[in-house]
Amino acid sequence: MANHKEKVLDVAIKQEKDGIKFYTDAANKSKHHLGKSMFISFVEDEKEHLKRLEKLRQADASPLGAVGSEPGFKDVKTRLMSVFDEMKDELGAVVQPDDDDLNALKVAMDIEKTGHKLYKAGSEEATDPKEKDLFKFLSKEEIIHYEILKNTYNYLSNLDKLNAKDEDRGYDLWARMVNDA
Repeated sequence: MANHKEKVLDVAIKQEKDGIKFYTDAANKSKHHLGKSMFISFVEDEKEHLKRLEKLRQADASPLGAVGSEPGFKDVKTRLMSVFDEMKDELGAVVQPDDDDLNALKVAMDIEKTGHKLYKAGSEEATDPKEKDLFKFLSKEEIIHYEILKNTYNYLSNLDKLNAKDEDRGYDLWARMVNDA
């Protein structure tokens, strides 16, 4: 019979794999260029989460380094802003999202809320300090993802209410959505 830690890891690993599939599908289906890039960025985040969880599961694994101590590590906001910087010229063009884009954002917000709850509980129940730190890190990342998704949903849901001056500042609006998360 699996212990509590193994059960939590089973659920967490499944959730990350499901997230990778969902965000990959959402990126492929998205008609909005920034939505597509955001979903692709989330795929990379979920892959990193999965790698950390699988390493934690391995009994003979080398100890996990401190979260964020890896060479080249960039937090989720920094990674997303680099995507936005690369697309700065495209952000001035207003592309109306369709219902599929908006529905994908709603589903994604639910995924991130569920992940946050799972990792928060994992961090509260963990006795190993590195395990606790990992779950705290993952919980925080899920909240940031959720806030970015919520801000994106609110922005895209209200494009018709923006005036021409706002549309010309697309990059500024997207950057504020990430930084406000």
